[in-house]
Amino acid sequence: REYYAGITRESERLTRLIDNVLDFSRIEGGGQRYEIGPHPVEPLIHDVLVALESVISLAKDAETGQRGYVITEEKSYLEPYTTATAAIGKQIDLAEKLTADNDFHRTEISKLRERWDDKRAELEATIAKVNDDDAVGAREQVKTDRGKEAMDALRSQVDVMMEHENQLRRERIDHARATY
Repeated sequence: REYYAGITRESERLTRLIDNVLDFSRIEGGGQRYEIGPHPVEPLIHDVLVALESVISLAKDAETGQRGYVITEEKSYLEPYTTATAAIGKQIDLAEKLTADNDFHRTEISKLRERWDDKRAELEATIAKVNDDDAVGAREQVKTDRGKEAMDALRSQVDVMMEHENQLRRERIDHARATY
């Protein structure tokens, strides 16, 4: 499982690197333009907050699918899990892209990925037990609170990042009021 998590994490990093190289190539080739100058920050802050809220929402969906499968042993209950786990990395990538110029978030995004990796590993472990005809073991694993602790850590990380964005919003509003 650790090996799989490492491979998954590294493939996600490679995908981001390739996307960044392609973006840079489009900029240099004139296919994409960037305006340098003042821009309103409120839409950007809003987009960051929405991406971070989506991480939590999708993690809840993944957990809902996992729990439904553990309880019923019916594969159809995995649909929210499958959908959410496919989408959550994209939301983290979006938050990373939107906050690329922010030193605080560069550190916090890596922590967010770690928290999600921990939660995903817990979800995968219980699903694997059900797949191996050990639904009782999966339910016992849920009772250990490892999943709750992983979700609490993920929520806490998102809260830290959202509070930082809200603080930036307050500072920029105060600055705008003082300037104009």
